[in-house]
Amino acid sequence: LVYKDLKIKFKLNKKTYNESGKCQKCFSYILLYLYNKYGFTTYNDYNYMFIDEMQDYADNEFRLIVKLEKTPHLNLYGDINQNILAHIDKKTIESLNDLLKEILHTDNILNYKLLENYRNSKQITSYCNEFINTKMISMGINSDEVKIEEIEKDNVYENITNNFKNDEVVIITKDKDLEERFATLKYEVYDIKMAKGLEFSKVIVIE
Repeated sequence: LVYKDLKIKFKLNKKTYNESGKCQKCFSYILLYLYNKYGFTTYNDYNYMFIDEMQDYADNEFRLIVKLEKTPHLNLYGDINQNILAHIDKKTIESLNDLLKEILHTDNILNYKLLENYRNSKQITSYCNEFINTKMISMGINSDEVKIEEIEKDNVYENITNNFKNDEVVIITKDKDLEERFATLKYEVYDIKMAKGLEFSKVIVIE
């Protein structure tokens, strides 16, 4: 019944529904939403739910989770400054608290802020504190200072290939053309979404 409804409403076929043998996230949401909408049994299997990278979840995904699980103790972990998905509205602590009060029907929302930064070097942490106006306390090692250079777009490729070997630097860019060109020369190159959570010794970020 649910899949039939999906096919009619969203004109899905097997190719669009599956990607590399996995159900795409948007279709998973639709399936669960319809599952709940048509009155199938809702299970309260989880007393405690722990969700990492909460800034990558839409408000309606949280609403759906609570509908499916009824009364979970919801634990959310993340960094609102790391919201890089264009289709997800940027959250604030205040808006997130309001959402949780709405869907959990309680004012008992607790917030804990982690200020210690163990992942990044002291220099990167200091730069981030200034750039995004945070107050992180660096627990990391020392590194080179963060260096900002303004280069004409047409000169970016030549500048990097002339100054950095492909085995000494990682490149992060949202420019697909540059990504392909660097990849042909065996540079390790990522878009911002794929680089999230990874750690590198030396990286160039192309704005």
